[in-house]
Amino acid sequence: MIAETEADTHLGDRAAHNLHLGVRAHNSLMKRAYLFFILFMSAVCLTIGCSSQSPPKEDKDIELLKKLIVPNAYEVVVGHDNKLNLKSISYKVKSKYPSMEVLEFCDNKLETMGWQKKIESAPARGDRGWFQFIEGTMKEEPLVHQLAARWNNKEKSKLVILLLRYYSYNLTERGKLSADAPNTDILNVIIQVGPYVELPKPADGVCDKFMGKALSD
Repeated sequence: MIAETEADTHLGDRAAHNLHLGVRAHNSLMKRAYLFFILFMSAVCLTIGCSSQSPPKEDKDIELLKKLIVPNAYEVVVGHDNKLNLKSISYKVKSKYPSMEVLEFCDNKLETMGWQKKIESAPARGDRGWFQFIEGTMKEEPLVHQLAARWNNKEKSKLVILLLRYYSYNLTERGKLSADAPNTDILNVIIQVGPYVELPKPADGVCDKFMGKALSD
């Protein structure tokens, strides 16, 4: 319930300010954690910012990524970054939040090919679960609902990262704070495959501390 008093309006403004602080902290951690993999991530929906626009050569990584395209996908784009030895694919799917269709599809496909789910004992926010934040690096700063998942091959020489994102535009600051679900059914999918790395763990509860404070103030 949104109160109409001046005091509550002040609290709402303070919450919005705190949320922006939390988003900046979150973005900093995500950039460190997904240093090798997040292409159009915080803008994911994303444009593959670090990928070459020239089509990559067909190889085993590209073949793998193509197997992870769901049947109802559209606007499929394949990219690569030769310097980081990354291959990527992005596409869109019309699927209502909180859709697990793409995650389950990738789980099944990768399992049949011998890949293993990479799940941390203390998973970060968004690891196989939905969370939301304001994407401050994109025009109009949309509200983002995001889920991430990872898999590694048996040899632990390759890592696959999946990012799912809904972008909600045309929301007020207060609307961004109170929106439990996105205002769109368009799911943006980004999948990357590259060398296996152990991703750094976020500092103890930094994101949760900032985000939790912002949403509860």
